[in-house]
Amino acid sequence: MTIHSYTPKAPRNGMTLRQWMDAYDITQLEAAETLGMCQSNIFKSLKSQALGKRALFVVEGPEDVWNLTEVKVIGAGKFPWV
Repeated sequence: MTIHSYTPKAPRNGMTLRQWMDAYDITQLEAAETLGMCQSNIFKSLKSQALGKRALFVVEGPEDVWNLTEVKVIGAGKFPWV
């Protein structure tokens, strides 16, 4: 495992999975180890996100725990008076 200094290029909460990996300069294997997943799941997640099939965000939780969150639209609309 590579040791990184972890100085993100553009630190912010709620980055996409790809943005998070790029900001912290980590590989798919390192992302998988950090998130408690296998590398093939990270690969498939990145591929699905690139194709626009999924919206995955990495959010920092309490005590420096990273959470991979999928955002799904379950309803959409607008006010009828607008």
